[in-house]
Amino acid sequence: MEINQILKYTKKLNVLFVEDDNVAREELTNIFKRFFNSVVTACNGEEGLKKFNSDIDLVITDINMPKMNGLDMIIKIKTIEPNINTIILSAYNETEYFINAILIGVNGFMLKPFVLDQFVSTLNNIYKDLELQKKLKDTQYLLCQYQQIVDKSIIVCKFNIDKNITYTNEQFEKIFKYENLDNEFGKLLYQENIEKIYSTIENKHIYKNMAKIISQNNEIFYSKLIIKPILDDNNEIIEYIALFLDVGDILDAKQILLDYIEYNDNILLGAFYLVDFDSLRQYFGEKIITNLSLELEKILRKLTPQDIHIYNLNEGKFVLATTIHSNNKSALIKIYQKIQTILNQKTITIDNFVYNVSTILSVASGEKILEKAYLGIENMLKNNEVFIESDTLLQLLTTQAQNNLQIISLLKDSIDNNYIISYHQAIIDNETLKPIKYEALVRIQTQDKLYLPYQFLDIAKHSVYYSQITKLMLEYNLEIIKRYNIKVSVNIAINDILKENIRMNIYEILEKYRSYTSNLTFEILEDDALESYEILNKFITNIKKYNIKISLDDFGSGYSNFSRVLELQPDILKIDGSLIKNINDSKYSFNLVKTMVDFAKLNNIKTIAEFVENEEIFNTIKKLGIDYSQGYYFAKPEKLF
Repeated sequence: MEINQILKYTKKLNVLFVEDDNVAREELTNIFKRFFNSVVTACNGEEGLKKFNSDIDLVITDINMPKMNGLDMIIKIKTIEPNINTIILSAYNETEYFINAILIGVNGFMLKPFVLDQFVSTLNNIYKDLELQKKLKDTQYLLCQYQQIVDKSIIVCKFNIDKNITYTNEQFEKIFKYENLDNEFGKLLYQENIEKIYSTIENKHIYKNMAKIISQNNEIFYSKLIIKPILDDNNEIIEYIALFLDVGDILDAKQILLDYIEYNDNILLGAFYLVDFDSLRQYFGEKIITNLSLELEKILRKLTPQDIHIYNLNEGKFVLATTIHSNNKSALIKIYQKIQTILNQKTITIDNFVYNVSTILSVASGEKILEKAYLGIENMLKNNEVFIESDTLLQLLTTQAQNNLQIISLLKDSIDNNYIISYHQAIIDNETLKPIKYEALVRIQTQDKLYLPYQFLDIAKHSVYYSQITKLMLEYNLEIIKRYNIKVSVNIAINDILKENIRMNIYEILEKYRSYTSNLTFEILEDDALESYEILNKFITNIKKYNIKISLDDFGSGYSNFSRVLELQPDILKIDGSLIKNINDSKYSFNLVKTMVDFAKLNNIKTIAEFVENEEIFNTIKKLGIDYSQGYYFAKPEKLF
């Protein structure tokens, strides 16, 4: 190492120089001052020992001196500071001195007369030792600070290979309140798999998991637990150290559940949900809901075996979770179902409020377990079910979502490349048996495949492309009306009518084809999205200026009723196909259709029967006085124009 680098380090050092020769001491002191921060001098070992203090970093001494020789002085100094660095500077080149110097831990031995190169070389060696000592001291200082931080924020205990606790920090004693440190470590844990924990750490692996800790006074605390085996030089376990996250900041139940899922394999989850939770909250308030939730949790704890964990997630959700062992999944599911059965027979009284418990249960395992359980709850609410095994549901919904994305992509591609086309099905006059108009039915015709409405239309209705399809179909069929001078009926959805920009587009198209719009019929299908008739009535008023006919589609289905007919005043009622198909087999269908026809005639409204599939149906609806027929008995949808 170059002398400049050595000087950069030695200039920080304070030196004690002991030499009985006054001339040599003065000359060498002047040299040493060039190398060190300060030089304290003494003329013998006794004086040197007195002048040594904690600020001294290096001792340089002669051996033979009056009162106390250098070696004895070093021995006494090392009782004060064992790690002090020392250099012997002597005129005696004897083996005995070398051996004694080595025995007492001298760092360097130099022979007089003083040679600068030899001194620099010795300093270089000492520099390395000092650097190591400094790093060790810094490390020890950092470790001390780390320990202080850990002791302030984390609960710590140690236990021996017999699993008996040997050390606890202040946080441990403060939180868990244990006074007897002879406890077995496993007795700290509540409802935990002790065998699994011990097996993990005995195999020299770190154990990490959520744990429930039971205190001296039987309080239960949740904590993240980490246990590390401490090994000796032979890789043998000598003890264990356990760390607990500060339970002063207790995790909420959902986070505890998520940690349990993260740290454990092969879990079976049972998610219970109060089916009328939102209504209960709305009508009875948060206080009743909170008390109800606590009472339900108490009931669940009484019903649930100890090895099954219970999590109250609020919002009407409770989750049971445990590990599946030895193919006992079916047995665990039966336990969950039995708990549900008993739970649903319970009645809870809070103040004057009496609640008959009603829950649904979604069971899940494997990956994305909580997501699957929640999807199961949504599916049950939608389908009015009380139990579901949700393991295949996520994959089913994922596949469905992928298919939906493919359809969305198809719609975009079809609009960009003019693949949206119109098939037409004839609507027949029941007296003349000739077509009086055609219903336009949307299709997608790519280069290699024809897509029918059931393959894309429902998905399209929930996309941004549905309104574009409506616009394309309207323009496409007005061109057909213009070219072939025929009458065409086009479907239009309430959702499109409710959107101002779509209404404006429709008005622009109608204005463009004003000379041909008298041959156009709009078939309007009602749905529950219609909360106010104001926009719809205004739309109908505007389009009737173009002499367009209005047909109320699927009349007799879910949302259509006679009062709405009076509100909309359509030109045509298109009777729902489900009634027409069963008209000869169901007295209810026959009488309902007859009532509709009579109502229409009284109000001068024409009627169309959908799904006229055979002669028998046709004869019946003709006798009832229905004006027009549409169905496979007369014509299938085809590419006619």
